[in-house]
Amino acid sequence: MIRHDQREIDRIFDEQLKDVALMFDTQRNLKALSLRMNEQISEKRRVGWDDLTAAANTDAEKEAIKLLEIQVKGLQDMDFVSQSVADYFPTVAVKKIGSAIGEVDDYANPVMAIKQMAEDISSARALAARFDIDVKDLRQPRTKIGESRLNVVIEAIESAAKKQGASKDVAANLANGLRSQIIASQKGGNAAGAAARRATSAALLGNPMNAILNLAEGVTAPIYQNGVKAWAKTVPKAVVTTMLTFLDELSTAPIFGKVIPGPKADLEGWVSNKRLGLDRQFMGELANTGENALKTAVESWAWTKVPDFAVRGIDALGAGLYKVSGVSTVNRMGQEILSNSAIQRGMDLAKKGDLEKLRKHDGMRGLTESEFQSTVAALKARDVSNPYLINFAGAALNKWQPVSASSMPKAFHDNPNGRMFYSMLSYMNRQMNNIRTEIGLKSKKAFEKGLNTKEGADAAKEAMIATAMYTGLFGAVAGMWDDARKTLDLSRDKDLEELMTPEGFTSATMNQLASNLTSGIINIRSEEFGGNIADIRPAPIEAASSMAGGLLTSAARAATGEEDAAAPLLRATRTYVPGFANVDRVMRMTSGERLFEDYLD
Repeated sequence: MIRHDQREIDRIFDEQLKDVALMFDTQRNLKALSLRMNEQISEKRRVGWDDLTAAANTDAEKEAIKLLEIQVKGLQDMDFVSQSVADYFPTVAVKKIGSAIGEVDDYANPVMAIKQMAEDISSARALAARFDIDVKDLRQPRTKIGESRLNVVIEAIESAAKKQGASKDVAANLANGLRSQIIASQKGGNAAGAAARRATSAALLGNPMNAILNLAEGVTAPIYQNGVKAWAKTVPKAVVTTMLTFLDELSTAPIFGKVIPGPKADLEGWVSNKRLGLDRQFMGELANTGENALKTAVESWAWTKVPDFAVRGIDALGAGLYKVSGVSTVNRMGQEILSNSAIQRGMDLAKKGDLEKLRKHDGMRGLTESEFQSTVAALKARDVSNPYLINFAGAALNKWQPVSASSMPKAFHDNPNGRMFYSMLSYMNRQMNNIRTEIGLKSKKAFEKGLNTKEGADAAKEAMIATAMYTGLFGAVAGMWDDARKTLDLSRDKDLEELMTPEGFTSATMNQLASNLTSGIINIRSEEFGGNIADIRPAPIEAASSMAGGLLTSAARAATGEEDAAAPLLRATRTYVPGFANVDRVMRMTSGERLFEDYLD
């Protein structure tokens, strides 16, 4: 629910207040005055909304300031922290302030400050509601040290846990986990690490062959989790809504402007990624925007920083490559099939009154009894706008797709720069974790309880069914699909006839299962293309190493006057640099040729 609320805040500020933010970027005098609407400013220098409005030069600027006044006062009414009756405007420092007040450039754009306040209030209230914390009883955050309202709520949750009987260590672990998932996960790492992670993913994944591979995700996880019937009911709507979304995006592209009217992408009764707050995900991976990535982490080194425009440029290039290659469209369709088939399954079970099965559904994980009953009521009413139903869909999706902070390890959140070691492994790690929970833990329970007990026998039955379904769907179906799409690639010597044999079927299944069981570390076919069967090097590190090695080798060759001095750098470029790597991949799959082939090969 927090993510859904955040997406609505993004929509308001990124769409409705975009021009207002630009006004403050161009009118420094207005920005300076907004910084003086604070109790910490002496009365002689303090200003109010009337003063700020009077300083505006045009009617449009005055109207924009009035809109901001409404937004800020609305947030103050929602806030659980008592605000002064004096006119107020939030500020966010982006630099270390040497004096008591600081300079204009030491502070973020005022619109960004309001947005950050809105996100803090929204997240804090949602978290407090989840743990039955009355916000009226909470202390004020220590604003001088930049404490968030979220931290105040988490502190209250820790205190409530102790009062309810939790030990000091258990309560502290709960608070620590919440801070990691909700606060630390929002912190951007060093810009160099973020740029490397995003660039490598875009270079290696942004191609049509990967889009074809991802089509299998619209079959495997939805059927495993929700059954064939719910999946079959969902697919037709998924195809239609994907086509409508594509046309909607096409109609708003700069080349077309507003010539083609964009249709509504959301069908009636359909929960889109946008409604879940996931439409701005980075290929399913929790990755901060370039702006957040530029926030210096504690462990950052100054020499690794890169300019703002470089990170934003990589983000824009990556988004474009994913869209053009079809990867983003296919990825979204697969996720929406999973979440909406879960809703369909939940509605079917709720209609039958089979609450025992419904209670075990992935979408019901972690709910209290009252929340479970509220979700059941929403499913019975088929109300796709209900927050409980949206939460149900999101929880079901998160079980198989890494779309929320809870799907990532704590170290991922607590060490922003270390996230690049996890890049492109989040989906594979999700697979391994589900094998552990769906098969491993149930098998362990059967062993501990014994097959002669009902509990043990039921656990063994569930483990065997899960094993068969997983092997069939994520092993055989996904493996065969993976091999089949390789036959479309002219750079590979693959024929469909070779695949449709007992040996081909077994090989495809075993290769897929080996990869899933090891989080992608093992690829039993890697020797076919010169790789190692086991490789633990993260893709961004491997890319950086190859690029650095290529650059140094080419420089050394150029210094000694060798021919084809640029060859090592060009080989690394066509594999790991976004744009070049994507063009090379398309050339290989369509003609069998490679980029720079005339010069290198």
